[in-house]
Amino acid sequence: MSTEERDDMVWTALVATAQGVAPEIPVEFLRKAYEIQRRHQFSQDSSKSVQLMERLIDEQVGGSE
Repeated sequence: MSTEERDDMVWTALVATAQGVAPEIPVEFLRKAYEIQRRHQFSQDSSKSVQLMERLIDEQVGGSE
């Protein structure tokens, strides 16, 4: 199984689960979160992933700072 096929399976499972648990979450948000985590999943330093996820969440919910 290629990496692309595996990623497609993971993406499909994520969307199906989200639709069943929290259908109000936009698919675009899920895609962005998935891509951040996929890109940084093997990074020794998780701070970049955390920063990107925090920014994405703030953008989605209109973070207050």
